[in-house]
Amino acid sequence: MTPTLILGWSLDGAPAPVGLPPFTAIVGPLGCLDLLGQWLGLDTRATPEANRIAACHAAIATQEGRFWSKSFTVDSWATDRRVLALRDALLLAGWDGTADATTPPRIADLASLPALPCGVADVLREVIAVLPQRKPPFLPRFNLVEPATLWPPLWQKLLTQLNVTAYAPPETPAKGDLAALRRFLAGAPAATWAGDGSVALLTGDTASTANLLSAWLPCLPPGAALLGGEDSLLPTLLRARHQPRPSALEGADLGAQLLYLGLALLSDPFDAGAALEFLALPQHPLGGACRFLTDAIVQSPGYGGVNYRAGRHRTLRAKLRADRARGLDRATRHAAARARLAAIDAWIPPKRFTAEEGIPAAAVTTLCGLVQGWAIKRNMPEAGAAAASLAQAVTLSGVAVLDAMLLGRMLETASSGAVTLLSAEAAPWRFFARPGARLDTTDTTIWWLGGGEGQAASPWRMAEQGWMTTHGLASDEALAPARARVGLRRAVTLTSGRLVITAPRGAMEEGGAHPLLAELQGCFGESLGRAWVEAESLQSGGVFAGLKLPSRIVPAAAPPAPRRDWLVPAGLVGPRDLESASGMETLLGCKLKWVLQYAAKLYARGPATLPEAKQLTGTFLHEVMSQVLTNGYTSPTDAAAKAQALFERLLPEEAAPLLRPGMQATQSRAKGRIGQAMADLTSQIQQAGLQVAATERAFEKPLPGKLGRLQGRIDVLLHRPADGLHVVLDAKWSASGWYRKKLEQNTAVQLAAYAWLVAGRGESATAAYYLLRKLRLLAADSYPFPDATVPGADLAASWKAALADYREALSELRDGRIIAAGVAGDDDEDDGPQLDIPPPCTFCDYQTLCGVGVSA
Repeated sequence: MTPTLILGWSLDGAPAPVGLPPFTAIVGPLGCLDLLGQWLGLDTRATPEANRIAACHAAIATQEGRFWSKSFTVDSWATDRRVLALRDALLLAGWDGTADATTPPRIADLASLPALPCGVADVLREVIAVLPQRKPPFLPRFNLVEPATLWPPLWQKLLTQLNVTAYAPPETPAKGDLAALRRFLAGAPAATWAGDGSVALLTGDTASTANLLSAWLPCLPPGAALLGGEDSLLPTLLRARHQPRPSALEGADLGAQLLYLGLALLSDPFDAGAALEFLALPQHPLGGACRFLTDAIVQSPGYGGVNYRAGRHRTLRAKLRADRARGLDRATRHAAARARLAAIDAWIPPKRFTAEEGIPAAAVTTLCGLVQGWAIKRNMPEAGAAAASLAQAVTLSGVAVLDAMLLGRMLETASSGAVTLLSAEAAPWRFFARPGARLDTTDTTIWWLGGGEGQAASPWRMAEQGWMTTHGLASDEALAPARARVGLRRAVTLTSGRLVITAPRGAMEEGGAHPLLAELQGCFGESLGRAWVEAESLQSGGVFAGLKLPSRIVPAAAPPAPRRDWLVPAGLVGPRDLESASGMETLLGCKLKWVLQYAAKLYARGPATLPEAKQLTGTFLHEVMSQVLTNGYTSPTDAAAKAQALFERLLPEEAAPLLRPGMQATQSRAKGRIGQAMADLTSQIQQAGLQVAATERAFEKPLPGKLGRLQGRIDVLLHRPADGLHVVLDAKWSASGWYRKKLEQNTAVQLAAYAWLVAGRGESATAAYYLLRKLRLLAADSYPFPDATVPGADLAASWKAALADYREALSELRDGRIIAAGVAGDDDEDDGPQLDIPPPCTFCDYQTLCGVGVSA
């Protein structure tokens, strides 16, 4: 019995029909070439696209005065791709690759190209040339799904050398609207919509349509066909309903992500965000100890600064400790630690390249080698495919230095192949990504239509089209719509009972609508207007296409009421051995937050993220200010100059995100302001007769009444030798009136605590805020900055009241009473706190627990 191959344009990778006769299989164009190559002893594998485009790049880079020359200077890779596509399209149209005096200029330019790596058209030409001489006697019969006249001419030439017969699809009866549509597709007159349920039309937004179909599909008897919809929410919602995936889940593999991030880390300025993403990848190449690098970059987003070096050192120490615990000897431990540091510098390199310089091809291929080595070491060689493809493309292109656009295009092409992350699952229905791949009958077809699928514009000019017609060449742009209509007609004809069509709302009115919608409109005309069912109207259940939906409305439930009073066993919660000034203020503002944060140690954790621009700027300017004051200055003008010089030097190390595109204005404002602020601040320090005693220094002191010890880290400590006065300066980047209000209302607990911390026996101390952005001092006392005093401020009284409130708050906690201050409730006015500290709800991670952010 002669084997039979059913050959169809859309059958590559498609599921085989149910009940195929013996010695029969299906095959698409690529599968056909693969089989012919095996039988003829030919290598019919097409060269990867990235390699072909790279070779084309090298070929056309040396040619001048061609139709592609100007666009090549703007976007060379896109030009390469376009030139290659035009050449391949001409070859498929039947062109022999030559030109004469009558050949249009663009086609003559294409004829001047040297030999390029083989694509499908080149492989096809080779098979056609070899087949007559090597034709084996056992070639099967080919059942052609689409008429041969609808295949590209080069394929038609191959088909003439094969044993080809026309494929006859199975016949199945139909009734009502479905039968009328099938007759119309076969050439019969239009009909009037009857609405008998044999054709159901569903419309709405993507989410509601997918939700309805995910509930409706499991109600069908086995054997239904699902066409399209793999890119919608439908697979996800089916999975949520514990139903099988209709198609494989595809996406970028880990190796491609590693490659993208590695290239980002080769670019200058340092991309701190890419570094965090790289360090957060599963199975990244640097090991878990690199969490210290993550912490360093979050704290100081940059490369090479004090915190980065410290994080690198902590990573080294953690590696040594881990290897010591594993029992490794000293020499082995130190060799492994050195290798870890070398790996850090290889993946997060100290040498980076600006956009103006471009990235050397050698640096790119070195990175590709790192990714491939990582993939092999992890026993995932397929994860290195994108890196291998990019390395080959860079080498073939012959480009020594790659600009950002060319490298981005290459990377996009090299990593464009989808990787199957989760395979399709067995289901009572069958899925077809392309309608033309459907060959067997079914009672029910669900056809998910996407957006407009209008015919693509021809890339050929009028003169070129005339020349092609004269030479018997047929562009596939003219054949593809007719070929698609054959597949469309067959998919409808193979449905016997129910055809369900889903389309976006308004798809009938949009230009370039799906061809099936055009056929529906042609068949049923104006009577189709009442046929569409809104998916939103069936979300709570109902009957659709003759089947009852299992959906129902879930009664709305009120969220838990906000809870003010929380009780724990008495004696469970007490003071901390070492309290901070900010912790004390937190306790006075909200006992529940203090307990959750400090006693329960309950933290809201997520992926490491960079600080926002405002926070980053403030932290960075603190560092600049601290270094200027620590290292000394000769005058306010000198302090300003040193601040701006430090700003420039430290920016890549401490605040690299401010160097990214789009941040120039923020960076410029911050640089100008820190210079002005240092000139202003040092001038006021000088006028007050003060000297810088310390910056960023930690202080610790026992609290009275056996309440533990208090610690605080002070931005700037000033001292006046004449009278022993200590002045604490707390620098802020904020421009709000919040700090003035705290002083006016005597709720600046941290400032009062800092003043108490630094005051020695027989010495006085005061404190002030310095607002860097506003160039403004806000002082609590009339000395030593009389012009900056905030009326009503009294740090001594504030500290006395804070201690009393702190003692009372701890007493309540010992009794097991915890209050969420942000939740409204009855307060005992007689026993209320002395300080009116507002609840810290604005910056609280625990609002979902107390319910302060929940509306009843």
